Amino acid sequence: MKAKKVISDYAKADLSEASKWYEKQQKDLGKRFLKEIREAIEAISKNPTVCQIRYDEHRVYFTSVFPYGIHYQYISSENEVRIKAIFHTARNPRIWERTF
Repeated sequence: MKAKKVISDYAKADLSEASKWYEKQQKDLGKRFLKEIREAIEAISKNPTVCQIRYDEHRVYFTSVFPYGIHYQYISSENEVRIKAIFHTARNPRIWERTF
């Protein structure tokens, strides 16, 4: 059974900012970026333990085309995936932890 998906406001802001940036670079590139992210989140929902725990109960799923990591927690008792942040792999993942 697929896990319920909960996407934080912080992750939504990351997505919005990144998709706008990609769209400025090339027409429809922002749409392709969002499509890859949606597919990745769907894959996580279908198999939430696919990624190992990396830090503080957070897992990171890396996209294949765009250099982004989806930082999430899986709460097995609630069968829920909580997407905490989605951002470029060149950024320090500890930056967003201060916001929670």
